[in-house]
Amino acid sequence: MLKRIVAAVFGFLSGCAGLVLFGKTIEIAEEVRWSFDPLWMNLLGLFLICFVALTASILAMKLLRFAFSGRIASERSRLYSVFLGVACVIPGFFFSLPIAFWMAFHTRLGARNPDLVALTVSCSFAVLSAVAGCFVLLRKGATQAKASAPGEGGPFSN
Repeated sequence: MLKRIVAAVFGFLSGCAGLVLFGKTIEIAEEVRWSFDPLWMNLLGLFLICFVALTASILAMKLLRFAFSGRIASERSRLYSVFLGVACVIPGFFFSLPIAFWMAFHTRLGARNPDLVALTVSCSFAVLSAVAGCFVLLRKGATQAKASAPGEGGPFSN
């Protein structure tokens, strides 16, 4: 029962975060039209926020489904693995940000704009963590699908 309550709380919080991120995505899309920054950087940020919002919404639906029914869906598609991998952007960004700021301000890498250097390094780590997360989750899903294939060494094979 405690697991279902915790899943309901986290599902609700994840759903709220997804709705807030979808709202921010709409606001950013409005600002992209009037921005003087390079278009591809704005679109990359817009798609990244949209992916994270979609991932939060999918996670909220799965957690709330578990909270109300008490059963976990055992299937996991490739798209779910990709969205979960893209959600690795957030911890990759926030865990590398303090280290990147310390490195930029205490070494002379960014003499003019150390904050921009730190944000660039942190964004690079975020993208790297998303790619690594997608790779690991897709590989894990492929090995689980191969192990559970009928006639290929499953739990009840002879």
